[in-house]
Amino acid sequence: MKTKSNFIILFLIVVLVPAFKPNAEKIKVTRQNFIKAETAYYFKKVVDKVGVNKFMYYPGIGSEDNQIVVRTNRDVLYAQGIFCVKGGLTITTPKADRLIIVQILDENHYDLGSVFAGETRTITEKDVSEGDFVQLTIRVGVKYDKNGNPDLDKANAVLHAIKAETGCNKPYNPPPYDQKSLDSLRSVLTAEFNADPNKYTSKDGFGGIGYRDTPEGLEAANMFVAIGWGGLTYNDAFYAMFNGKGDTVITFNKPDLDYENGGFYSLTIYSKDGWIRTKEFSIGSERIKPNDDGTISIHIVAEGEDLSKYKNAVEYDPDVDNGEWTATFRLYKPKKGKADEVMQWGLNLAKKYDIK
Repeated sequence: MKTKSNFIILFLIVVLVPAFKPNAEKIKVTRQNFIKAETAYYFKKVVDKVGVNKFMYYPGIGSEDNQIVVRTNRDVLYAQGIFCVKGGLTITTPKADRLIIVQILDENHYDLGSVFAGETRTITEKDVSEGDFVQLTIRVGVKYDKNGNPDLDKANAVLHAIKAETGCNKPYNPPPYDQKSLDSLRSVLTAEFNADPNKYTSKDGFGGIGYRDTPEGLEAANMFVAIGWGGLTYNDAFYAMFNGKGDTVITFNKPDLDYENGGFYSLTIYSKDGWIRTKEFSIGSERIKPNDDGTISIHIVAEGEDLSKYKNAVEYDPDVDNGEWTATFRLYKPKKGKADEVMQWGLNLAKKYDIK
């Protein structure tokens, strides 16, 4: 009897225990699977908070205490949700007096396009590169009164009027990527980007299915996903990025955007790793005051200076990164057919002021 009992115990240990390993074997993150791993990381953060097929709303504008992703900005209100597309996911937006962009990203961070104000779109599993899930990221423009106060109540009303409907209730279960190798590679890619922020453009870094099928395309996409996961394609927005140090003044002519349909631009200052470090870190076209000759000047000054001395000013933290900072100039909603011209405008600005 004792022998039989021992046999049963041995059977349970040898056969059943491996099936209940507490830690499944982790998948090491490399340059080949970084984008998918980083996307799974961000998808899971949303799912862990609200589940699937629901929006997670961020009712306040971006700040040091409200940063949902790297390089968050304060020009828009955000909402994010992970939705199942199996059988059809329908997105509906209201007409509005401001920018609405509902970006659709699949599990490989391919941009499937955006839904704008007053539009409806349905996507299915046939539209994605892999899997059954997409992230919907809503951006709703914030307007400011003459005293610089944001109209958050109106913007939030627009934000909550955007709907996404699906009949699929499948759970989201990402592969078990190794977090340590993901974090390590992200840091390496961020350093590579900071060493030469104009080696590639956001046109190279963000796009639809197939845009990164070459080795160079993958390199560009890896860097841009590392420093700005969730970025829009250049047809919807162009991101001009440059490095600076200390006090700086940038001067430019007003960019040619579709202002009548919510287009706008902004300058945002981050630390070298892409995070907000100051209170007045950003200024957008809603608050910009032009010079007498029609040009625009924005002063980038150390935190603690009297900003009232300037028409337009933003802050960097002089105690972080030895006073070095990174800037993102966002150009939302180029006019139809003008995306390349807007991109060139942004590249010229970035090259003129980049110190690297």
